[in-house]
Amino acid sequence: MKPWKRAEQKCATAIGSRRTPLSGGASQITRSDSLHPTIYLETKYRKRFAVVELMRETEVKARVENKVAVLGLVQKGLHTRYYLIPERLMTCLMTLCPTALKFDTLVPGAESKDEPLEIKPPQPTNSSNTGAEESAVNPL
Repeated sequence: MKPWKRAEQKCATAIGSRRTPLSGGASQITRSDSLHPTIYLETKYRKRFAVVELMRETEVKARVENKVAVLGLVQKGLHTRYYLIPERLMTCLMTLCPTALKFDTLVPGAESKDEPLEIKPPQPTNSSNTGAEESAVNPL
């Protein structure tokens, strides 16, 4: 398997999916690099990315303070912010809060595509048995 195909497969597996055969324009299913039902994955395989160097520097600084590195990316003139996180954090978030990756949990009403979308936290439900008991919300 070619290295770029292997990279696509590893990324697709990390989000709980499979690589799209003939990903890109030749696929009849999706142009995404994975078959995930709610995540559009675009995998880039290069010798070097400037943003990866920034992230590695951030990880070194975060380790000194015993913190998790998150690199925020903001492009001048756009209101959208992007966050680069380590794979282990992404895996943890997907496990603890899988509904965060479903579109029906996003808050509607963003004025434009350049505005950030917010994620709704799960809403607790009230117990109808006695009214005094609170029902526990299972995040999984």
